[in-house]
Amino acid sequence: MADETRIDEEIDGFLFQDPREIAQARKEAEGVRYLRSKLDRNNPDYVLAVYNHAVDQKLFETPVGFSFLKELKDYLEGTNTIPKEEIHSIEVPAKKAERRRGGSKESVPDGKLTAELEKTKKRFHTALFFVFVLLASLIGMLVIAWLSRDNVTILNYENAIIDKYEDWEQELTERERVIREKEMALSETEGR
Repeated sequence: MADETRIDEEIDGFLFQDPREIAQARKEAEGVRYLRSKLDRNNPDYVLAVYNHAVDQKLFETPVGFSFLKELKDYLEGTNTIPKEEIHSIEVPAKKAERRRGGSKESVPDGKLTAELEKTKKRFHTALFFVFVLLASLIGMLVIAWLSRDNVTILNYENAIIDKYEDWEQELTERERVIREKEMALSETEGR
């Protein structure tokens, strides 16, 4: 008995049945058409750069994209101007793994899960590194503030200056009092 909800669509000679794969294949077919229009095949170094970037970034996931990459690889190998070591291999992801989510089966490519997991791990490690750096900075600032609490800093300079002037004023007032007392003592001794 045939599955009535099955959708078949042919894109660039490949027959797709999964709606997500159809959408991905359409997107890749559009990307392939764009790259073909912009690719200068008279410049193998440029073609190599585009090809290696597409392979390294895993820009293609469907047979539509893989056939385009294979076409570019065959072209690069046929030029005999690019060493084979510089032409990256096309990595084909493993068959789709199925996992259960909310009672329904959802297919997710194993390679995609691994790539997402690696990306998430990398982001976590980066975030963790910055958390430790910021924590160490905060602890360092608190230690510096605690150790320099008696020193004049930009935070307490106004109070330090006011205290210094108050000390000078008190010292001058004390000296004036002592001088007045001595003057009075002198004027009393002279007046006798």
